Amino acid sequence: MGLSRLFWQEFKLSLMIALPVAASQFGHMLVGVTDTIMSGSLGDEAMAAATVATSVFIPIMMFGIGISYGVTPLVAQAVGGNNQALIKHLLRHSLILNCVIGIALFIILALSGPLLYFLNQPINVIKLAIPFYETLSLSIIPLLIFQTFKQFAEGLSITKESMAISLVGNILNIGLIFLLINNYGLVGIAIATFFARLFMAVAMIAVVVFDPRFVNYRFNIQNLFDKLDKITALKMIKISLPVGSQMIMESGAFGAAAIMIGWIGANEIDAHQIALNIAAVAYMGATGIGAAATVRVGNKFGNRDVSGMRRAAFVSIFMVVIYNLITASVFFIFNNELPTFYIHNPVIVEAASSLLLIAGLFQLSDGLQVVALGCLRGINDVKIPTVAVTTAYWAIGLPIGYWLAFNWKVGLSGVWYGLLIGLTVIAVYLITRFFLKIKHPQFSLVVKSDQLIEV
Repeated sequence: MGLSRLFWQEFKLSLMIALPVAASQFGHMLVGVTDTIMSGSLGDEAMAAATVATSVFIPIMMFGIGISYGVTPLVAQAVGGNNQALIKHLLRHSLILNCVIGIALFIILALSGPLLYFLNQPINVIKLAIPFYETLSLSIIPLLIFQTFKQFAEGLSITKESMAISLVGNILNIGLIFLLINNYGLVGIAIATFFARLFMAVAMIAVVVFDPRFVNYRFNIQNLFDKLDKITALKMIKISLPVGSQMIMESGAFGAAAIMIGWIGANEIDAHQIALNIAAVAYMGATGIGAAATVRVGNKFGNRDVSGMRRAAFVSIFMVVIYNLITASVFFIFNNELPTFYIHNPVIVEAASSLLLIAGLFQLSDGLQVVALGCLRGINDVKIPTVAVTTAYWAIGLPIGYWLAFNWKVGLSGVWYGLLIGLTVIAVYLITRFFLKIKHPQFSLVVKSDQLIEV
């Protein structure tokens, strides 16, 4: 079979995984977009409160989501190695891990509301933010239960069901917000989000229980803790914790950027939140391609096929470059129109429009880094990438952004230019790392053995 034919065959397989995952991720992000739009209907101060609350909530939530990602490459590798018993084993261990993490994160979130006063934001904004933040914390446990089964299914290349559930969950979220917002304000938005995520968890459990494709992996809930394997648990934790840490560092950097922008002014933080929401919607497509990269590279890793890993990575990079050139073009062409979907304050719209031009510039870097991370997860390489992501955002992007915003008096845009630089640095490093790693002679020796790569 010729190289061109192999490439397009891989493209088709990756696309079949990426499209539903991207739609599912889009549905997940739409919850935040809807919450932001609806908070804007309550006034500029309410939107600022939602921004402050979510700038703290989202990094913690993303840590939990990152933990759930740990099962996907292991399942994909087990599929490539045709190890059915291990796949069932991984589901039980993943469910226990994610439930423990979900409960722990809920406790942290529920008790940390008063700490928002230390963020140096306007007092009226914080008073609105705390009850919203504390109510939103209720949604973390059902979200991680949903993520457990979603990420497990993605490892099996079963993705359409989670997509449909995410989209229905968003419709439910919107409907509940309209019912609750007039009586409960921002808290009503958080209540709606909780029930939407509860529905998503129950629906995803139902898929695994009733879909015949999962018949070989089901277990009785009373047997959940039977024959737990320390080696499997440690292997999953070794992947999950760095991925969770990487995601909290990445989302935390954007949260820190929001806090810095809050020091500039309320209009600026609203503009930041609007532009970030729009950029995050575009980012969901790239995360779908990144998820496909994890699965396809993981399949080839489980099958000990180094050339297949390289081809899967090239296909994913090709896909994300095309996708992000399109999203960048949309941002450049419609930067003035997109913010008006959120708010009509001309000062905020103008500021958000200028940020979307910068978002257009970092589209390619953002897409490439998420695909590179997906490829590296497929071969269980997660520790060093986590350190690299932390360094790029916290030691490069944020300090440069602060310096530009406050020392050079660039203001709001300066923070975003810093993020652009950090994203570009990490994208170049991660792509280089993946291809150098799979090219190394020792990598081929390890892959051809029965060992997993050291994580």
